[in-house]
Amino acid sequence: NAVKKISINKGFDPQDYGLLGFGGAVGQHVSEIADFLRITSVIVPYTGSLLSAVGISKAIIEHHEIKQVLSPLVNKNVIEKAIIETETIALTKLEQDGVRTSETSAIAIFMRLVGQDTTLEIPFRSYDDLANQFKQKYIDLFGHWVERELEVESIRVTVAEKSVQPNGTASTKNEPGKII
Repeated sequence: NAVKKISINKGFDPQDYGLLGFGGAVGQHVSEIADFLRITSVIVPYTGSLLSAVGISKAIIEHHEIKQVLSPLVNKNVIEKAIIETETIALTKLEQDGVRTSETSAIAIFMRLVGQDTTLEIPFRSYDDLANQFKQKYIDLFGHWVERELEVESIRVTVAEKSVQPNGTASTKNEPGKII
């Protein structure tokens, strides 16, 4: 499924590319994966087992926290409170993992028309823009608009350790806790 998500679903055929193997067990798995994907060219670097180690040493620790809300969009206080609570839980978990400097990297609001099961993921920019963002995404997907009450089904907050730039300064992507 991962290969489909990053290649086939975007119009790329894995057979047209080589497969780069990495990790401590690269030799045990890369051939089987290549056969499964019908890839004929496999690259196994001499230091392939180090690629995972280097990658993990550079990885940023993050947490994703999801909270079910089930509230009409008009309940601004309920939604803002849910965002703050979810963000606080996520930041606390990150701190428990030993991360001292963190930031909120993304907030997503999952919304739907009242009475529907399926939600649309809306990147949170401001509360006041949620209805317009939802309406535009709905029209883009379905080609029409149904005038009905909107509901926030859930919220997902992603927090991460602040990445340090080569000059030693921390990045400042978003302002945690800021509700517009």
